[in-house]
Amino acid sequence: MSPTPDTQIRAWREQLAEQRPRLTEVRSETEAAIHRLALADAPDAATLGAARAALRERHKAIEARIDHGQAALTQAFAAAVAEASTRGDAAGARRLRFQLAEERRQSEPLRATLRQDGLLLDASLRAADARALFRLAQKEWRTPRPCLKCGARIAVGALSAPTAFACGSCGAVQTERPGPASARYFGGEAIDGLATEASADAWVALDDAEFAFRRLREPLAADTDLLTSAARKAAEAWGAAARPLHPAWDDAAVAAMVHQKVEAVVSPLTARAGWRAAVGAGLQAAAAGRTAELLALADQERVDPAAFVEAICVSLHEHGNRDAAWQALAVLHHVRREKAERNQWMLDRIMELDDDLRTR
Repeated sequence: MSPTPDTQIRAWREQLAEQRPRLTEVRSETEAAIHRLALADAPDAATLGAARAALRERHKAIEARIDHGQAALTQAFAAAVAEASTRGDAAGARRLRFQLAEERRQSEPLRATLRQDGLLLDASLRAADARALFRLAQKEWRTPRPCLKCGARIAVGALSAPTAFACGSCGAVQTERPGPASARYFGGEAIDGLATEASADAWVALDDAEFAFRRLREPLAADTDLLTSAARKAAEAWGAAARPLHPAWDDAAVAAMVHQKVEAVVSPLTARAGWRAAVGAGLQAAAAGRTAELLALADQERVDPAAFVEAICVSLHEHGNRDAAWQALAVLHHVRREKAERNQWMLDRIMELDDDLRTR
C-alpha cells in the first residue's frame, strides 16, 4: 500500500529536520579545515583540494537526501490527487496540490544554505590557503637571486610572472621566475578565494536575486536588469577586493574580469531578450484590450499570437497586476476564438494562474 500524504509529510519533515544538524556539522568541519589551512607551514594543493572535495561531497549527500524525500512526497501526493480526480473531487485535488507546494517550500531555506555555504565556505578554504601561501611567498620575495654571471645578489621582490633583471654589479640580464609559493598564490585560485570571501554579502544577494528570477515563468526586461544589477554589484565588490592583491592587475585588467563575471550570469538570459522586450511592449496593449496592436507585435516577433498573449497574461499575473491580467485574458479569449462563455472562461483561467503561482 502506498504511503498516504499525511504519512509522507511526517517523513518529509523528519528528513528535513535531520539535515539541519548535518549542515551545521559540515560547516563546523569545514571551518576547522579553514583554520588548519591558514596555519599551515607548508600549504599544498592536494590538502586544499581534499578539503574542497569533502565539502562538495557532504553537501551533495545532504541535497540527495532532500531530493529523495521530495520525490517520495510528490509521489504520495500525485497518487492522492489522481484518486481525488477519479472521484470527481476537483476541490480536493486542488487543495492537495496547494498542500504539496507548501510542503516542498519547506526545503527552500535548506537549499539556499547549501548553495550559499557551498560558495562561501569554498571561498574561505581557498582564502585560508592563500594566507598561508602569502607567508611563504613573502620569504621568496625577500630572498635575493644570484647573478648567473658574477654571483652578485639580485633583489627581485614580488614576482607574479617571468621578469628580466639586470645585475647591478656586472650588468648581465637574466630572467627570474616566481617561486613555487608565489606561482600558486598569483596563478591559482588564491586571490579569487580572498576576493570572494571579502565580497561575500554581495554574492549571497546575487544568489537570492537568481532564485527570485528563476521563479518567474515570464520575466521581463526589468527583471533581467535587476539580476544584472545584482551580478554587477557582486562582481564589482570582488574586483575592489582583488585589485590590490596582484601586482600585475591594473584597472583595465580588473574591469575585464568584472565584466566576465557579470556576463557569466547574464549571458544565458540574452537568448530570450527579444521575446522579453516584446512581452514588455505588449503588457499595456493587452491590459487596455488593444488586440490589433498585440497581433502586430506577435507578427513582428513571428510567434503564435495566442502563445504571445498567453505569455503576457502570465507575466502580468505573476508580477502582481491581476486586474490587467484579467483584461489580457479577454484578448486571449478573442484570439483563441474560444466558444465558451467569456466571463466564465476568464474566471477559470485566472484561477489556473492563481493555482500555478501558488504551486511553484
